[in-house]
Amino acid sequence: MTARSTTLIQSRWGFIIFMSVMCSLSPFAMSFLVPAFPNMAVQFGKPVADIQFLISVFLIGLGVSQPIHGIVSDRIGRRPVLIFGFSIFVLASIASVITTSWNALVLCRFLQAVGVSAGTVISRAIVNDVQPREEAAISLSYISIAMGVGPIIAPIFGSILDDTFGWRSIFAACAITGIIIWLMAVMRLPETKPADTEPRDLITDYKHLLSNTQFIGYTLMFGFGQGVFFAYLPFAPDYFENVLGLGTSIFVTSWIALSLAFMAGSLLGTRLTRRIGMDGAILGASLWLIGAMAIMATTYLVWGDNVVAVTASIMLAMVGTGLICPLALAGSISTNAKLGATAAGLSSSLGLILGGLFSVFAGKLYDQTLWPYLALAAFAIVGNLLAVGLTRRGRII
Repeated sequence: MTARSTTLIQSRWGFIIFMSVMCSLSPFAMSFLVPAFPNMAVQFGKPVADIQFLISVFLIGLGVSQPIHGIVSDRIGRRPVLIFGFSIFVLASIASVITTSWNALVLCRFLQAVGVSAGTVISRAIVNDVQPREEAAISLSYISIAMGVGPIIAPIFGSILDDTFGWRSIFAACAITGIIIWLMAVMRLPETKPADTEPRDLITDYKHLLSNTQFIGYTLMFGFGQGVFFAYLPFAPDYFENVLGLGTSIFVTSWIALSLAFMAGSLLGTRLTRRIGMDGAILGASLWLIGAMAIMATTYLVWGDNVVAVTASIMLAMVGTGLICPLALAGSISTNAKLGATAAGLSSSLGLILGGLFSVFAGKLYDQTLWPYLALAAFAIVGNLLAVGLTRRGRII
């Protein structure tokens, strides 16, 4: 480790916060725009279902770019990939503010994802570069919490900006945040890629990871865990406005409650991990989700479209996913520390694509009731439990 790399981790919490911001900006930017969909639909003369494509194209950008960022950073270094990535993100965000073309906005949204995803991959690789395995696992847990919380809290701020300044202000905020991170990376971030790292064969690396049952299991857990939330994400603003007939303040209050539930689950996961181990905590949360699913369905059947009942029941599910997602992300990297950024990029990409599919299907199936969401959430919860079985089978083999 170089002297500059040592300086980077002198302030443990400063280092974790810096890495967390870089890592979580990707999922944050994805859902940041969601509250503005109704207003954007009016401006572009399109139904809300078409505007939801901005989530899909963002997920495509993440899925395509994250493995590439991991491969390139394992070859030429972390720093240049990160700086180049955030340069793309800033330029795409600025272009989104000024464009009046729907097609151009879709392209900018794709480029946003391509650029910002560098932060997700590189931050996790840097942690593995500069910290011993045990310390890296703890740091990755905290960083993964931030990554999981990002898409939960982003609509709160997006709603405030959209109501106050209009939807273009959301892209302006993305540009400003990207510039700040870019400047910090240029001025403060050293190159951390180990000097003795030799070029590896990409096909061999991917084959090794994709044949690792535990890696697949943890990646699926993250994807299905995100699916429980992503299935609710695309229609939530319309549901609150047009079904429940409630204003933005109630939507924000409900979303804050869901955010707190997710964070509570994440913090509970760090405590349970110390007591019963990471896999024990994940298994407990998976069983919790089954109970939460039963409560959500029963609550909706009895009380229907009641904001308190709906929010409270979904909060139970958020506690479970808040516990699972951070631990699953940390687990996917820990299966092979030597592959560092490649494993981080591949696991994030596959997990987010899987979670994003739930968002796509939810937008298509939404019928102004919660039954499509409950069906998709049930599918995700069962899938998560099967993924837990994969990780346990991998240890036996």
